[in-house]
Amino acid sequence: MTNEHPLRGVVACPYCERKFTSWNTSKYRIKNDKRIKKLYPYYGCANPNCKKRVNLGKSKLENSFYKLLE
Repeated sequence: MTNEHPLRGVVACPYCERKFTSWNTSKYRIKNDKRIKKLYPYYGCANPNCKKRVNLGKSKLENSFYKLLE
């Protein structure tokens, strides 16, 4: 478990029941003649044999999880 992705290894894929992993994808854009890197964090199933390979945005999964805890 990391501070950046607290649900990594806690939540499992609903199809293959393997624990989710996490990663960041990045995109670059130009703003005021400067190259800016923006990160997009995800959780998802890394099982190559899973039929669905579910990938969810970090905020979507964490918000749902925290609402469930309330």
